[in-house]
Amino acid sequence: RMAERGHQPFVRETQRSANAINLVRSSVDRLRGAFALLGGVLVFQRIAQFGIDLDKSRNAMAALTGSVETANKKLAELRELAKASPGVTTTFATQLFQQLAAVRGIADQTINSVITSLGRLNTVFGNVGPEFARNLIQIFQQGFERSDIKEALTRVPIFEQLLEQAFGTKDPEKLRAAKAAGTLTMNNFLLGMSDSINKRLPNVTESLGGRLTKAFEDVKLKLSELGERMLRDF
Repeated sequence: RMAERGHQPFVRETQRSANAINLVRSSVDRLRGAFALLGGVLVFQRIAQFGIDLDKSRNAMAALTGSVETANKKLAELRELAKASPGVTTTFATQLFQQLAAVRGIADQTINSVITSLGRLNTVFGNVGPEFARNLIQIFQQGFERSDIKEALTRVPIFEQLLEQAFGTKDPEKLRAAKAAGTLTMNNFLLGMSDSINKRLPNVTESLGGRLTKAFEDVKLKLSELGERMLRDF
């Protein structure tokens, strides 16, 4: 009996330890469930946000093209253009289209040429996109001011060479005179710059980083379309 009494505290302690372990396991299981639920909610929110962003982009495009149907066709066209053009992602192409389409006198084909040519510059120099396009528009609209040309040179060191190759001169006075005479229009200026870039950089290929970015964009597009469907059915 004394042996049994001596054994009982050990049994009780063992049971307490077992209960504590089970409690910890139960708590861990509940935490896992909570984290899984939280993770699911966060994933849902992210996919839903992709869908919302796609809808916003379509609406912005519809405002420029006149209808949702035309906007969808243009978005599909820009995706294909991005796939075929080094340095151009769908986001890059969409932002440039929206920016240039809002400026009077620029043809759609010219916009596509600007997108592909700036993609080449982006591959070679980096940081060439909507801001550089804004710079180009400003250069023309402000009459080839030296300060605007200097800004372009900070992004594209060969900018003056491209300018001279495109129009036979880099002299602001001569370019202003051509603009005043109506022989150099906004459309012709952008088209001439695009042709000059393509001739100067004919053999540019997609970088490894660019390929990876495009692959991520393909995945994002599929998730965006899923997000739209989820929100419609929500």
